[in-house]
Amino acid sequence: MHSVIIVDDHPLVLTGTKNLLEAFEFNVLGTALNDIEFWDIIKTKKQVPTVVLLDIKLNTV
Repeated sequence: MHSVIIVDDHPLVLTGTKNLLEAFEFNVLGTALNDIEFWDIIKTKKQVPTVVLLDIKLNTV
C-alpha cells in the first residue's frame, strides 16, 4: 500500500483529496497547509511517504 502526504494551502482541497485517496485505500499519513507542517508530519510519524501530492503554487507568508 502506498503512503501519502498531501500538501496544499486550500483546506477544502486537502479534505477532498484525503477522502478520495482513503476511499481507494491509500494510507494518508497526513495533510499539510505548508512546508513547515509537512516536515512536522515527517518528524512525528518518523516515516517517509512513497508519494507526496504537492501544490506547486503554495501561498507562503
